[in-house]
Amino acid sequence: MQKKLDKLSKIMIYAIVFCCASPFLYLAFVQFTMLPSDVDIMTYMEQDPTALINMLAAFINPFAALALNHTRKRLLEYAPADEIYRNISLLLIGELCMRNMLYICVMIYLLYKARVIYKEKYRIAWRAGSIKKFCTTAAPSLTVLVLYLLVGVLMIRVTFFV
Repeated sequence: MQKKLDKLSKIMIYAIVFCCASPFLYLAFVQFTMLPSDVDIMTYMEQDPTALINMLAAFINPFAALALNHTRKRLLEYAPADEIYRNISLLLIGELCMRNMLYICVMIYLLYKARVIYKEKYRIAWRAGSIKKFCTTAAPSLTVLVLYLLVGVLMIRVTFFV
């Protein structure tokens, strides 16, 4: 079991590094799309509000990396399965709100690997003893989920009401 935990921890580290790199990748993408024109990044962000909101979403991903790192540390401390499932599931819901397909696939893979290790059903993630326990064990993931939901509301507002 220790070998499986170490392997899952290593996969989580790769996901953490990629989450931390996403703001830089997004800025590089914006720079490459602006190469043909003589527009600077500030003018581009002023002209395209969806690019600005996408930039906000990319800058939330390092916080998702922090939440994933917290989950990884709890995994290595042999935390209960419900806590691990809960944190990864909340991050998955946040990534679904942002429609980040790569991160969605990573979170689904992490949930699958956690299931292989713990051999318990996913529904135990939502059975906490109390709301206080639920919120304390899932605080980092809940924070990231709230940030993603705020960006999602902004995206809806820009898409439909501007």
